[in-house]
Amino acid sequence: MHLKHTGKHPSASTPIYVGRHIVGYVRGGVFHKTLRSNHFLQKPRAIAFDMSTLREAEQAGAQRVEIVDADSQRIYRASISTIHARGFRVERGFGEQWALPLSEWNNAAERAQQLELFAA
Repeated sequence: MHLKHTGKHPSASTPIYVGRHIVGYVRGGVFHKTLRSNHFLQKPRAIAFDMSTLREAEQAGAQRVEIVDADSQRIYRASISTIHARGFRVERGFGEQWALPLSEWNNAAERAQQLELFAA
């Protein structure tokens, strides 16, 4: 699902903010966010989040995260528990952030868990 930041959000979703800016939405237990690939960390290669957005997404019922790379349209998926367990703290002048290496996104365990959810 590719969400454009039009100031409106899909029905039955909860907007997630950094300050006054909407950065994504929680819908159906998934935190959806669109990023340009130049916003990914380069060293190490990872996707970072403001800690506040992860907390807010969890409070809104998110258990998983789905990132759409706006440049390549590639979709990255991970559970929030994986982000917490396998991620790392980032302090590079943009506030408190937590990042998950690209190698941890879309892993086999996550896909198996998603298949179980769809089978239920």
